[in-house]
Amino acid sequence: MTIAPVTSLADLEFKAKTDDNYKQLAILGCGGFGYNVKLYTTAIKRLNTTSTSLSESSCSYVTREINYYRDKLSESFVITKPKKRIRKKTNKL
Repeated sequence: MTIAPVTSLADLEFKAKTDDNYKQLAILGCGGFGYNVKLYTTAIKRLNTTSTSLSESSCSYVTREINYYRDKLSESFVITKPKKRIRKKTNKL
């Protein structure tokens, strides 16, 4: 699974309208700020509140954190080839 990075919270909301992966990303990103939420609507409200309450640069900070979790998700879904199983020969007596 590969999803494109978000450029802002508005971009996250726009992409979440058509792709449930972005809804899950918002919930996961919200958990990174210490919020235990299970619904997308609650997560996006918390992310918006967090981004506007801290400082002027906090919106970009929230976006970076969301993209951090996006990168972590992308890393965990990298498909690797299974290792070939090597059989040892046994001497039969």
